[in-house]
Amino acid sequence: YYDKNRDNIQEKKSKITYCSLNKLMKVSDILVLTISLNKSTINLVNKKNLKYMKKSSYIINTSRGEIINEEDLYKSLKNNKIKGAALDVLKNEGDNKFFKNSNLIRYAKKNKNLIITPHISGATNDSWKLSEIFIANEIKKIIKRDCLEK
Repeated sequence: YYDKNRDNIQEKKSKITYCSLNKLMKVSDILVLTISLNKSTINLVNKKNLKYMKKSSYIINTSRGEIINEEDLYKSLKNNKIKGAALDVLKNEGDNKFFKNSNLIRYAKKNKNLIITPHISGATNDSWKLSEIFIANEIKKIIKRDCLEK
């Protein structure tokens, strides 16, 4: 695993091995990005380290679009430097102009080795049910409070 904030205790508990980002990219068949966005993680994945990945490897990003330099990922996919990618997030996904101008979007429409999904990983039946129950309970509290005030 790689993390800018290395956790020695967790390493011992989980029996996982820490390595540099470049080494992780070099040995990984599937690189899954589940990290927070901050100044140090913007464009963390870029042409400088994409070159270390195996041609048979995949990247999955469920974090934030800004984690990956999208133009560099596009070029890696287009030039068969990696096998594929699955993106649950894109850098400017709220901007309509982005969809018209994005090389990644155009590439995904014509190729099967790039999957782009809407950022709705938490939208499951269970999460919807829990949200509905939470909202109903909050409404009950408001109604109860209003009735007590009268």
